[in-house]
Amino acid sequence: MSLFARNVEQPKRITVPELRVGSGECLVICGPNGSGKSSLLRLLAGVDRPSRGEVTWDTRSLVSMTPMERAAHIAWLPQRSTLSGTLTVESLVACARYRFFESEQVAQQHALTLLGEHDLLHLAGRLTSEISGGELQRVLIVSLVAQQAAVLMLDEPANHLDPKHQISTYQTLGRLWRAGQSVIIVSHDVRLAQLLGDSHRVRVLGIKHGQLVFEQKLAAPDLYESLGVLYESRFVPPGQPGSLAVDLSAAADFKDNL
Repeated sequence: MSLFARNVEQPKRITVPELRVGSGECLVICGPNGSGKSSLLRLLAGVDRPSRGEVTWDTRSLVSMTPMERAAHIAWLPQRSTLSGTLTVESLVACARYRFFESEQVAQQHALTLLGEHDLLHLAGRLTSEISGGELQRVLIVSLVAQQAAVLMLDEPANHLDPKHQISTYQTLGRLWRAGQSVIIVSHDVRLAQLLGDSHRVRVLGIKHGQLVFEQKLAAPDLYESLGVLYESRFVPPGQPGSLAVDLSAAADFKDNL
């Protein structure tokens, strides 16, 4: 089973000659603001229909599937979620299980179990409008897990989280990946991807101006150079403290010395 995009295009947003994510693979998508990362994720999730080309799951076009059928294969967490403030935390997680056609009571029990496993049971009973943005983001990630899809897609999953929970989130995603799920993450902070697991297996895809400009393994010794060109900022090389972070000491003269 694999997710495959060929000759896919959204004018002025993203062009994908070919991209395949196989079963149990991990892909991290990075690139400057407005480069087309979220557009690519929406196409891979089947949320948007490409103007040209197609995205398939196991040879079947995503746009030919019903939302229920796609939900069995792909779970997608956008960068910005619009939610009703009248939902309780456990109801939000339970809603993610709609494809199982189970009773509300069973879905709620699954939700409470998952909240407990992710150290969020203390939020049960509270409305989504009453918790912080970081807490909500963590609950949304639990909702993604509750869907039990083959592929998890997350757009900046640690964006609103403090450092402790950024680490926890990526460790959780790493456990899910190592357990067999495919994981696709959009992120500016490639350092966090080092928490996912074997860096020789994590693929890093760089996008700029709507084009796929490089693909390397997270363990590649020259990845920091590719990131530097992509973001027009120097990055710390492997083997040094803060590897793959922006080198702030060189930020001012980057363009003069690249």
